[in-house]
Amino acid sequence: MLDIVSITKEDLDGVLKTIKSTARLRKISGVRQIIIDSSEGHLQEKIRAIADGEENLIYAWQEPLGIAPAFNAGLGLSKAKWVWFLNGGDEVHPDLEPDTIFTLLEGTAADTVIFEMEGVPSRVRYRHPPMWDQWPPVFPNAIPHPATIVRRSLFQTFGHFEEKWGISMDAEFWLRCFSQDATADTISIPIALFDEKYGDTVRVVSIPGTSKEPTTKSRACPEREFGGRKNKSHLPQLDPHAIAG
Repeated sequence: MLDIVSITKEDLDGVLKTIKSTARLRKISGVRQIIIDSSEGHLQEKIRAIADGEENLIYAWQEPLGIAPAFNAGLGLSKAKWVWFLNGGDEVHPDLEPDTIFTLLEGTAADTVIFEMEGVPSRVRYRHPPMWDQWPPVFPNAIPHPATIVRRSLFQTFGHFEEKWGISMDAEFWLRCFSQDATADTISIPIALFDEKYGDTVRVVSIPGTSKEPTTKSRACPEREFGGRKNKSHLPQLDPHAIAG
C-alpha cells in the first residue's frame, strides 16, 4: 500500500526521529519504511543496527551521490502502490490519524496527493497557495515532498528524478508530470513535521526556459505560504514546455 522512503547521511539524531515517528504506521499491513543511508564508518553501522531491529523497515546503503540518486534508489526498492519521501529529520505529524490518510489514498483517482506540513521548530504551517497561483509548481509554489504521497506508477510513466538538477530535481519532475496528464489532489491537512534546520535557504537554480538568473530566498521569514504574491519579482519565470519537451 505505502512505502515511506527516508534518505539520510551522517545524521543519527535526524533519522532516529524519522524512524520513531513512522512506528505507528509501520504496524499497519502493507506499510514499510525504506532507509537509504549514505553515512560511513561507525555511524553507518549504528544506523543499520537500529534499522535491523525495527518492524517493516528496509535498510540500504548507498555511496553519497546526492539527493536524486538516493530518492531513485528508494524507488528501486519500493513495491507499494504509493510512495512518501520523508527525509531523515522529518517526521510523521503526531496528530495524523492513519485511517484518514488511507481512506483518502484508497478513494482518490489522482496520481499524487499533496498535503501540508508544519515546520520545526517554528511550528508554522506551510499552507497551499490559492488555486489561481499553483502553477508553475516551483518556489514559492513548491510542492512540499515531505507532505506529498505519490503513486509509484507515476515514476514508471514519466521517469525517475533527473540527477543533473540536484536539489531542484523534484521541481523538474513535477513540471515534467503536470505539463502532461498527471493529476493531483491538494488537501489542507498537515501530515509531516519538516525539520527547518535543513531548509533555512531554498536555492532556485537555472532551468532551461528561465528568463532570469538563479536567486536565493530565505525560508526563515514570517510569510511561509508556498504561494502568494510576495517576492515573485525575484523568481525565474519558467517555461514548463521547455522542460516537458
